[in-house]
Amino acid sequence: MFVCPVCGRKAVGKVASGQFYCWDCCVEFSVSDKGDVEIFDVEVDGSLTAHEAPLQEVVQ
Repeated sequence: MFVCPVCGRKAVGKVASGQFYCWDCCVEFSVSDKGDVEIFDVEVDGSLTAHEAPLQEVVQ
C-alpha cells in the first residue's frame, strides 16, 4: 500500500501502471521501478504540472 509523498496519507488510488492519485491533497505521482517519485499537480483543465511544495520528511 502506498502513502502520498506530499501529505503522508493513505487515500491513494492507482491511475495507471506506476501512476497514483491522492484523494486528500489532489496530486498525481508516479513511481519508477527504481523507486524514483515524480509529483504533479492536477490543473482545472486536467493537465499536469510539476509539484513545487515541500514533501513529507518521512514517507512509509
